[in-house]
Amino acid sequence: MGKFQWDKHHESLSLFLYLVIFFSYQLPSSAYTFPDKYFINCGSNISVNVSSQTFVSDSNSDVSFTEQNSFVTYNRQASETPPLYQTARVFRKQSSYEFKINTNGTYLVRLHFSNSTDVSDAIFNVSASGFLLLHGFTVQKIGSSTITKEFILSIPIGKFLIYFVPQGSSFAFINAIEVFPAPPDFISDEPTQISRTGNSNDYKGLLSQALQTIHRINVGGPTLTPDNDTLLRTWLPDDSYLTNSGIAKNSGVFSGRPNYDLVTDFSAPDLVYRTSKEMASNDSNITWSYDVTRDARHLIRVHFYDVISVSQNVLSFFLYINSNFSQNINPYREVGKLETPFFMDFVVDSDDSGFINISIGPDSNSIV
Repeated sequence: MGKFQWDKHHESLSLFLYLVIFFSYQLPSSAYTFPDKYFINCGSNISVNVSSQTFVSDSNSDVSFTEQNSFVTYNRQASETPPLYQTARVFRKQSSYEFKINTNGTYLVRLHFSNSTDVSDAIFNVSASGFLLLHGFTVQKIGSSTITKEFILSIPIGKFLIYFVPQGSSFAFINAIEVFPAPPDFISDEPTQISRTGNSNDYKGLLSQALQTIHRINVGGPTLTPDNDTLLRTWLPDDSYLTNSGIAKNSGVFSGRPNYDLVTDFSAPDLVYRTSKEMASNDSNITWSYDVTRDARHLIRVHFYDVISVSQNVLSFFLYINSNFSQNINPYREVGKLETPFFMDFVVDSDDSGFINISIGPDSNSIV
């Protein structure tokens, strides 16, 4: 999920939050260096620079792919389309890309698709490592001109294959692919699990699942593009997820830099931690409502960052997930110092409503 912070200074409530929900079933290390592969520009014979990363032509890279029954299409609206999405490799039959993996670990896998007229009729499945990542995927219902699907997978040393399987008489396509190792301990294997009834216990075996990112939210801040993120992620503003926008407003941007003692900026960039929302009174909660898959299991990561307290162990508040789970959050008990971000992971079983609600509420025992 994301990062919260609560402030009751001058009878106001302030919150720093970013939310990431992974649909499924970190402590990032300062020694981690962002890798230079694999970043593949599919269907093109040239490399393309995106942010600080170079996407290499698939035909000139050290990855292999099924060339039989494949061809290249060029976006007819190319002048208005980002270079990475101007070409696509199209498959008429089941095909694959193969990557050589040299290190066991957790990997980020991103699939990039354009929504151009050349490929709008495609319907296909995508699978990898025995997981069905996308089923009956089509870009016809996507409102934007491009879309990125991000997954987190545990991948062993050896060959890693991503399969593209057209449905019926249709075809499959892909514009670009990213496969690279995540920072060490990026995902905890034993987060807290919350059942539909609100009961909690330790969840074991998270790393054996495939996770898909469905929401990554920058509360109180603007859209952040890959140019602003250490792992080339995109963050969206939170305003459209608020259940009552009238009780919350964006606060000023915090000018300091987080003390990255327990996490690093691979967890979230500075601009995520330094933005927030404020509540004018402390008699109600701020609530965000996120659309999710019904009756499924989701990973929620919540990041906290206390810049309110002027001394230790004076701030506490409540985190609520849906209407049946609450947890008291005391930053001092978690990190023992000021202005130090940390996060918590929760595996949440969604109900049949199709939404997960996340709230922050005051603690009457909090000193500030």
